[in-house]
Amino acid sequence: MKLLAPTGWPRVFAVTIVGTLFCIGAALYVDSFNFPHLSPEALQWAILTDIFLPLVLAGTMLFALMFQMRRLAIVQEELQKLACTDSLTTVLNHGAFTMLVEAYLEK
Repeated sequence: MKLLAPTGWPRVFAVTIVGTLFCIGAALYVDSFNFPHLSPEALQWAILTDIFLPLVLAGTMLFALMFQMRRLAIVQEELQKLACTDSLTTVLNHGAFTMLVEAYLEK
């Protein structure tokens, strides 16, 4: 199993964390043009807002998106397995067997 497989939790967490950090960085960059014009107290509030707003919004949205994509990948793998095997005997059906044999013969 690959580390960042579409059906694994590491991919969900990695994309959520990296995407959230990117959103925080983008918010800080965009707001940094206003930083020189702010008082120290306003600057502190601006930085906190630039960190916590993307943390809450982007973190939640990215986790929900990646969670649904993970579920979709799991269902797609199950559907692929069902499409390639006979439900009664659980052996490869004619189409899957033919594809496997042709791929083996091409080697």
